[in-house]
Amino acid sequence: TYQALEKYDHDLVADAEDGKLNQVIGRDQEIRHCIQVLSRRMRNNPVLIEETSVGKTSIVEELAQSDESCRGKLEERLKSVLKETENLNGGIILFIDELHLVLGARRAEGAMNVANLLNPMLARDEVRCIGTTKLDEYRKYIEKYPTFESCFQQVLVKELTVAARGSILRGLKDRYGPHFGVRILHSALVIDAELSNRYIANQFLPHKAINLIDETCTISQWTGTLVSKLSQTESEHLHEKLIEQDDAVNNVAEVFLRSRAGLSKQNQPIGLFLFSGPTGVGETKSAKTLALELFD
Repeated sequence: TYQALEKYDHDLVADAEDGKLNQVIGRDQEIRHCIQVLSRRMRNNPVLIEETSVGKTSIVEELAQSDESCRGKLEERLKSVLKETENLNGGIILFIDELHLVLGARRAEGAMNVANLLNPMLARDEVRCIGTTKLDEYRKYIEKYPTFESCFQQVLVKELTVAARGSILRGLKDRYGPHFGVRILHSALVIDAELSNRYIANQFLPHKAINLIDETCTISQWTGTLVSKLSQTESEHLHEKLIEQDDAVNNVAEVFLRSRAGLSKQNQPIGLFLFSGPTGVGETKSAKTLALELFD
């Protein structure tokens, strides 16, 4: 048994076998590049470099920021993990999220530099490792240590193409639909990708598109309202039902759109409407038709 690995590391392969990891879609090129690097005889350690932050967390950050009082214990643990990994003769591939932290980025004064323990084994090809970092962190920290940098091969992870974004969203359809108990149409996925790319400027694809579909499914689950009820098609359908009542239909539809989108105040009526006009022009019919179409 390998006590240090079982105690201090987390088995991602076991998570994958148990179905705990999300399916990766649209990253075939990066995956093939990683496999190619891992298959090399030397310098077989890929480092995935992203231009944007994805908010990753890692035990490496804890190691890098630990104070002097824990240094001896941490070094002992890391050495035992690396020793067991070496004894497995390539049977284990270490994954280090936020790789720049092993070089002491943001560490407290006196904290250990994990790279001093890891670098010699990487240089001798005694362990294999996959690292991830952001482009600015790579340039700021890793490029300043040529010996450490030379142990890795860069795999650039760029923002997805339009075609790949659609593939990712379609792949999430089967996961989000059953989770929220809703049916997600392909047309909704297309609109999701377009609108998130147009209006959400502080995030990058595919994350902002995934966040939007997550939020949309949540609202649909809360309200029990189909997305089609909020669409332009539904407005056109109301116009067909209520002939020559364009102003009434448009005003009511606008209020319902705001409410169903979660933009109106909670714990109060969606809206108060007064249909007025001469007798026989259709006030009662309009109210009944709107109630039937919007709440049925």
